[in-house]
Amino acid sequence: MASSGNFCTLNPLTQPNAGTFSEGNLLFTHTASAWRSTLGTLGMTTGKWYWEAYQKQYISTGNGWPVGIYDMDSGKFVNSLAGNYPGQSTSTYGATYAVASSSHGEKYHNGSGTSLGFSSSSSGDTWQCAFDADAGKIWFGKNNTWANSGNPSGGSNEAYASIPSSTWAPITCSYNSSNSENYPYNFGQDDTFSGRVTAQGNTDDNGHGVFKYAPPTGFLALCSANLPISD
Repeated sequence: MASSGNFCTLNPLTQPNAGTFSEGNLLFTHTASAWRSTLGTLGMTTGKWYWEAYQKQYISTGNGWPVGIYDMDSGKFVNSLAGNYPGQSTSTYGATYAVASSSHGEKYHNGSGTSLGFSSSSSGDTWQCAFDADAGKIWFGKNNTWANSGNPSGGSNEAYASIPSSTWAPITCSYNSSNSENYPYNFGQDDTFSGRVTAQGNTDDNGHGVFKYAPPTGFLALCSANLPISD
């Protein structure tokens, strides 16, 4: 694997209310009976990016938001959205594995959710996110199947389009203590999710990162070696 520099992790500074960060800041845990969200440490203004989250357990009565993005330029996160769920406002897009209307997953934006088209959800699922900041498109996947026949490599059947130009960060969220340890992350630094699955060693097109599933063509690990250099 080529030298990748520093990978994105979850950022403790973006969750001021409660919680513990562990496993190299790739797992966020909390005990509150409330929404608790946190962001990644690296922002995305241009380029194509891929990351994964492991679903430790499926709880049909709970809610969890494995993957999504947040508009860092909206300036609202610490004051309000750290206690909201991804997709509750115009500044977030998210995928959830269990909500009242669907136990198989929905996509959410601005408080409105629609089905991701998955037939089931269970413990051990791996959720995927592919974000094209230049085209303003995002795809959500699970176990190497992209929702609603999505094709990030081909740029088609995205979960959302017309995402405005801004600086976007990965976001994860859970509701209560029973769900709070559910999503160990992998931005390319650990395709075993701290030993939970067998290493697969899939790298991006630049040879950076290790992932459980191969990133779509053109989509890169969120690490400093892949970030564009400003003039």
